[in-house]
Amino acid sequence: MTEKTELVKEITKQKIYCLDTNIILHDADSIFKFDEHIVVIPQTVLEELDTKKREPGEIGYNARKFSRHVDELRIKGNLVQGVDLNDNGGKLYITLFDQNVGNCLPFQDMNVMDNRIIATAKYLETYLGVSASTGKREVIMVSKDTNMRIKADVFRIKAEDYKNDKIRVDENYTGVQHLTIPQILIDKVYEQGKLDASDLMTGIAISVNDYPMPNECFVLHADSNNKQSALVRFNDVMKEFRLLPQDMKTVDIIPRNTEQQFALDLLKDNNINLVTLIGKAGSGKTLMALAAGLYGVLETQTYNKILLLKPIVAMDNGHELGYLPGSMEEKLAPWMASYADNIELIMQHYIKDDDGVSKKRRSKKEAEIYNEKQAAKINPIQELMALGLLEMGSLEHFRGRSLNNQFIIVDESQNVSKHAIKTIVTRAGEGTKIVLMGDIDQIDSPYLDSKSNGLSILVEAFKDQDIAGHITLKKSERSKLAEIASEIL
Repeated sequence: MTEKTELVKEITKQKIYCLDTNIILHDADSIFKFDEHIVVIPQTVLEELDTKKREPGEIGYNARKFSRHVDELRIKGNLVQGVDLNDNGGKLYITLFDQNVGNCLPFQDMNVMDNRIIATAKYLETYLGVSASTGKREVIMVSKDTNMRIKADVFRIKAEDYKNDKIRVDENYTGVQHLTIPQILIDKVYEQGKLDASDLMTGIAISVNDYPMPNECFVLHADSNNKQSALVRFNDVMKEFRLLPQDMKTVDIIPRNTEQQFALDLLKDNNINLVTLIGKAGSGKTLMALAAGLYGVLETQTYNKILLLKPIVAMDNGHELGYLPGSMEEKLAPWMASYADNIELIMQHYIKDDDGVSKKRRSKKEAEIYNEKQAAKINPIQELMALGLLEMGSLEHFRGRSLNNQFIIVDESQNVSKHAIKTIVTRAGEGTKIVLMGDIDQIDSPYLDSKSNGLSILVEAFKDQDIAGHITLKKSERSKLAEIASEIL
């Protein structure tokens, strides 16, 4: 094979990726993740990014970060002529939009930014992707906008979703396994409250390849009587399976199924700093998390307060809370309704009338607040906030804080990106527990999916850490109607 032929083959391996604006806004470091390939940023993308850099939240942050990256790269050379991105041959080009580019997409309105970006990709394919001496490089437009990819396909331009933000999700890992073991081992679990891992590593129940993850939960069924079982959780430090407490009642909330029992056990364990819960509507994620949080704040005093967080429109779409009237609490109220409903449910059981005095242990100040509630009908959230035991906030105002001895709950985490998840988890100080939960089948963000959302990424990243635990709750306990609706709609 001639040297020229080898050169042609080597160069044609190199692809040209034309990036849409939403790729940058989703991941400011995306230009560095295409290895030896060429990355092209159309002038139109730069112009769109310039309009986003002052927006609050992650969108503005990524627009500004990308601009800093390009500003540093232009020192290496002329961006139009291309600058090196790495030592593997990867280069970055900025392409200008002119009449020649616009003519590549005839009869289309070039005042539409999407059309300009598609025209740029077509120009790259028509003129720059072909060379008489080197053959043809493949040109691919990358966009997280489904309609943009469809439109590109109409003009016969290859288009792909951004793949570098996705992970290989082990869909089989739910945090719970069912095993059938000898009756004698079931008896041993109940007698000793634990079972050594070596007892289950003999090939009877678990093979070496199926070695449990830290804090993975198991339903152990007796081989002689499948109705007899034991609920255990694996302790990776001690290499043993520990029996769950028989009484899981927590602030008068009783888990209704096996998965809820496992979730509550993880949530109440002070040695576990991170808990992730995935489940459909009505599976009890919020109720279990709040019950454990109130237990840790009101009864054991393990935590100073509960911090409730939720991604709101401002996180991804740029609409500030300031557009809503009222104080911070009043602005957040519509977003926190799910928390409020569950707190009221818990507290109506937890606080019982007994001639004006709660049956639970109370300080003098707590008793005064309780009596005030009876007289003025203060709702439970107002009561807890008045005592300094509860705080509500948005992810918009979370960056920069360092939180110690708090029980942090983040609902709807499936609508949060990997970057935002990192911001949340890295805020945890000493003695803080973070609970992130959501339903990965109900993602509202237009640029996230079941494999690129922050919650899925977090589960996969932390499943082998002994300070973390995960449970996927599959059964809806809200009502028969809710369960049927979640399955058939």
